[in-house]
Amino acid sequence: MPIDWNTYFGGTRSGLTTLIWFLGGGFVGTVLNMIYSRHQSKRELSLRLAEEYLKRRSDFSEVANLLRSRGMGLQASLARVEAAGDWLEVVATLHRKRLADRRLLRALGLETILQSFGKAVRECGNTELQTRLQVWQNLDSF
Repeated sequence: MPIDWNTYFGGTRSGLTTLIWFLGGGFVGTVLNMIYSRHQSKRELSLRLAEEYLKRRSDFSEVANLLRSRGMGLQASLARVEAAGDWLEVVATLHRKRLADRRLLRALGLETILQSFGKAVRECGNTELQTRLQVWQNLDSF
């Protein structure tokens, strides 16, 4: 049964063309909105990570010193090192999955911190942290 164009589109096929353009424009608008929203979400998440990093910055320096010292202080402060590693693992995961703005993380120096923390844990010689590094898979691959 053929479509009665007079009933649906005022008697012309140009009405169909208008409908197609209207629907296509809506689809393109939806796609553009999704892209923009994802970009905004990445930026917001990265800014939250930046805020948290700035709050923890002094703690990260102390943890780095503990890892370099390889002494009794490291064993006594193992929980602090693990807490820092857990947070950095989350950042590494978001970075690897491209859920955070990589340029912003790089500009903050977080990529360098991720790399140096993983290296320091590997070199510290603490067997508990070596085991923990296996759990920190994204951090370990940095």
